[in-house]
Amino acid sequence: MAGVIENIANSVLGWYQSLIGYFSPSGQAAVNMLLLALVIIVVALFVWSFYNALSKRDIIGLNLKQYNRSAHPAMSKFVAIVLYFVEYILVMPLVMVIWFAALSIMLLLIAPERDVGQLLLITGATVAAIRVLAYHRQEIAKDLAKLFPFIALALFLLSPGEISLESIITQFGVIPELFASTLVFLIGIFIVEIVLRVFYTIYEFWQSEEEVVKIKGKK
Repeated sequence: MAGVIENIANSVLGWYQSLIGYFSPSGQAAVNMLLLALVIIVVALFVWSFYNALSKRDIIGLNLKQYNRSAHPAMSKFVAIVLYFVEYILVMPLVMVIWFAALSIMLLLIAPERDVGQLLLITGATVAAIRVLAYHRQEIAKDLAKLFPFIALALFLLSPGEISLESIITQFGVIPELFASTLVFLIGIFIVEIVLRVFYTIYEFWQSEEEVVKIKGKK
């Protein structure tokens, strides 16, 4: 896998160098501008998808109130919660892997001077913080999920020194090293998510039970 990604990175780098070689210095500047604009567009689209998905408290919805008028609402809710947790435990790791990997790769490409371990630590802490805030204040979670990648991109664009598309392409070869060290961070994030979800589901259950009492009191 590592060899495949490295070969792809080398092929893209060779294509880029061949393309640039056809132009004069002013033409090369124009080509680099267009390619950099493409990079910014891709990052912006990723950030938009990232903060809209990850800052939601309920990645999978659970509406316990719909069982309040059934013959056995408590049992119906219990079965719904069990099925919900099975679905959540199956889906949540996949969601975490996708967004953790995507954010890590983005930071790896725009911050080549950072050590892989530092990038994973920063990414893991950011994702965990977003998920905790999503249960407390979704607005803050959305702001953090949106601003952090944009600030990282701005620092990359405004940092001293020449912006090199060649260094960005070369960083693709480091991606296998990134994936080799992600497991411990993903497990930590997943544990935080499960703990938060358990407490929130218990809270939702008791809230819906109080509504059942109110409905019976009106009859």
